Amino acid sequence: MNRFHTAVIALLLAVAGVAGTFAAVRTTSHTSNSTAIAARTKQLDAFEAKLHARLRAAERRPAAAPQPAAPPEQVIVRRAAPIIVTTHSRHGEDEHESGEGNEGGDD
Repeated sequence: MNRFHTAVIALLLAVAGVAGTFAAVRTTSHTSNSTAIAARTKQLDAFEAKLHARLRAAERRPAAAPQPAAPPEQVIVRRAAPIIVTTHSRHGEDEHESGEGNEGGDD
């Protein structure tokens, strides 16, 4: 590898290092709005308090009396009428009526 290639690779590595450092510093130094965070925390605390109050009220209520069991439903099965399909074929009737079996006559 000649000197030119070595210099190009070193320059690319330096640029990558600078870009990585810039991204890391920018990510860690992200400042957030503390007022917005405080407001959201206050909303969440109020919601949590409301949930706890409902839970305590539910625990104080007496348990509901069990409902009497309903009798099981009666199932009636009605089968459909059978479907009967009749096909007529004249081909079979023609063979028997032609008299092919009686060629000798009635002697």
